[in-house]
Amino acid sequence: MGLEAKVNGFTEEIESFLDYLSVQRGASPHTVAAYRNDLTRARGHFLELGLDSARMLDRVSVAKYSTALAKEFSPSTCQRNLSSLRSFLKYLKRTSAGPEIELPSTGGFRKPKLLPKALTFETVSRLLEAPDLSSPLGLRDRALLELLYGAGLRISEAIELELHGLDLERGMLSVTGKRGKTRWVPLPKETVEWLAKYLEFGRPHLLRRPTRRVFVSARGLHWRRTSAAKRIQDYCRQVGSPKSAPTPCGTLTQSTC
Repeated sequence: MGLEAKVNGFTEEIESFLDYLSVQRGASPHTVAAYRNDLTRARGHFLELGLDSARMLDRVSVAKYSTALAKEFSPSTCQRNLSSLRSFLKYLKRTSAGPEIELPSTGGFRKPKLLPKALTFETVSRLLEAPDLSSPLGLRDRALLELLYGAGLRISEAIELELHGLDLERGMLSVTGKRGKTRWVPLPKETVEWLAKYLEFGRPHLLRRPTRRVFVSARGLHWRRTSAAKRIQDYCRQVGSPKSAPTPCGTLTQSTC
């Protein structure tokens, strides 16, 4: 009877939360089922500690649960389970039925950020040679690729580059990066040459109206970052580098190192 009462105590609290998700928040059956699985696991752990209600949880019991998860599951699974518990306790506290503790943090289970792999020299060479140089768009794309590779710019920095920031005579360009910081970047000779070719033979044929942007779209307008990234991604696939294609700009920039 005692164990049944404990199970029912926790079960009622969980069922109330799941009803809230389904009825008031309009959560899908799949989402509700995922929360049910995560919270059922948590309930089992806390019952073993002799805690028969979410009201009885404290920082120590939650920390023990976090440690138990870490011993058995991957960081992403641990993060999801703690996130479910956090949402559950947040709901109970909002209805004055929760414990008087801080909500558990999922920060300890953040997945590490992975650096993109650098492309090989052979792949970079094929990538630079991929654009059709007989067309204005091909000249534009080659100039952009040379800029990303030769100067190590981010795609957003290259796309937002303006004419007054170019000093091809000295082989330099001014870039405004994150937080509005401006820096001068030296350019390799070949990058300067391709930028000059694009500005003379490519850009004038693409322009539809005056703009200070160096790179313009096929319609002569501001070229959006997403469109430019997709263009490079297509070239990556064309030269047979599908693994690099999802993050082409990052991998190309890493290849300058």
